[in-house]
Amino acid sequence: MRSGINWVLLNGKDKGETYEEIKDDTEEYCVWDHPFDLHYKTKSMRGWPKFFVEVWEVDVKGRYSLAGYGIGTVPCAPG
Repeated sequence: MRSGINWVLLNGKDKGETYEEIKDDTEEYCVWDHPFDLHYKTKSMRGWPKFFVEVWEVDVKGRYSLAGYGIGTVPCAPG
C-alpha cells in the first residue's frame, strides 16, 4: 500500500504476503479475495492510497519468478 505524505496509517499492515494458491492443470485461474483492514487519517485528499500487487509463480524445480503485477486505487467506501 502506498499513499501520499498527508496520509498516516493508524492501524493495519500496509505490506506483506497475503496468499498462496496451489492449482492443478484443470483450473484456468486463481481467485484472490482477501480483505484489507487499514485505517488512515489525512489532512488532504491528495495522495489517495493505492495498492500494489505482485503475482509470483513457482516452476517444477521450486524457482520463483514474477508472473504479473498491478496497481489499484483503494475505494472510498467499504464493501
